Amino acid sequence: MTTLQLRRTRRPDSLARAVIELLDDYQCPISTQAVRVILTAQGRPTPAERLSRLAAYQREDFERTRMPPELCWTLTPDGVAVIPRWWARGQWRLLRRIQTDDVTPIWYATLATRLCHDLANQRGVPDPHLANLALAAANAALWGRQTFELPTSKQDWMGIYQEVYAPHNGALNNRTGGTAEQYEAEKALNAPQGFNPLFGRT
Repeated sequence: MTTLQLRRTRRPDSLARAVIELLDDYQCPISTQAVRVILTAQGRPTPAERLSRLAAYQREDFERTRMPPELCWTLTPDGVAVIPRWWARGQWRLLRRIQTDDVTPIWYATLATRLCHDLANQRGVPDPHLANLALAAANAALWGRQTFELPTSKQDWMGIYQEVYAPHNGALNNRTGGTAEQYEAEKALNAPQGFNPLFGRT
């Protein structure tokens, strides 16, 4: 293993590895807030400052080595970094990292269905922050048209799962694909514009 490879190898328990594994598991961009809630529920409290430092390191490492970063973030259709940050994998196609109006509910649906499924099968009292994240994601996935009471049973959680899954089932079964707006935005951003497709315009 070369010195460069050694430097770029992260410890299995590093914050970077935890975020990478989360994104690989969900196969979808995840907001900083959601990353913090999920990792904290897993027993790894994650202050926002640590994620900010991780983001800075990913960009600095790329600028120094020009090697594809493990992590980057989503962009608006104009190529500007989305704020607050949504994390993504550096290896993902640009299409998957453009946050358009038609894909945002799908990202929330991915988060909501996964969390509802996990909470439905969890024994004991669920982490309240994780439960609230699941309910907020479900509401956002349904375009803010429906609010949910805190479930008290597995059946309740799976009921919310089904409500969110139904209108998004095609997209949820093809998470590496894109929406019409994403394809249009990618086409425009791929034209020579002198911007960083990993981290966006500065």
